[in-house]
Amino acid sequence: MGSVAAVGGIIAAVAAAAGTVVNAIQTEQQADAQRKQYRYQADQARANATFMEQNARATEDAGRSAEQRQRVINSQQLGQMRAEAGASGLDVGSDTLVEGFATQAAVGEVDALNVRNNYQSQANQYWQQKANYDSQASWYSTAADNVDTTWAQIGGAVSGLGKIGSSLAGSGLGDSAAADSSAGSASDLLTTSTLRRYGTRSPLRIGNSSFFGD
Repeated sequence: MGSVAAVGGIIAAVAAAAGTVVNAIQTEQQADAQRKQYRYQADQARANATFMEQNARATEDAGRSAEQRQRVINSQQLGQMRAEAGASGLDVGSDTLVEGFATQAAVGEVDALNVRNNYQSQANQYWQQKANYDSQASWYSTAADNVDTTWAQIGGAVSGLGKIGSSLAGSGLGDSAAADSSAGSASDLLTTSTLRRYGTRSPLRIGNSSFFGD
């Protein structure tokens, strides 16, 4: 009766430990899926940040070009004013006209700078969006690294299975269990490195028995 009770207790312990392993594997699969989702979102955010940076730089380049075009227009207008003044018989070197030309040149420069500033304002919005996406990418990357794993739980279950195997080997309960020296050895039990190498489709060995994860 004592042997039967002992066997029943060992079987129950084995089943509980195996269940812990399977549950841990399933939890790890869920965690792995979450990590992949976070990493995908981080990649998307980085791609968006790169796109916004390209927009910002292109807008700044366009602003510089527009500024130069406005200066060309200003110069042409100023030249036309001088030409018209000269054609009218006015002294283009007089203080009054020189001052007027200088004022027109200053107004034209303000116009050119305003054109540049308008483009820069749009570029600044792109830069801000890039910074926001960079922050998102950083957050998702950190979240992926911080997803809880269950390998410690699996290691604890494996340790428990090892103790059970040792009990089987030393208890004399059944000639086959006692004779099979590998029943309680660590090499026949599920290990974390085995799971990591082969994934959850590999068998969980307990002595001569095998359990398969999902």
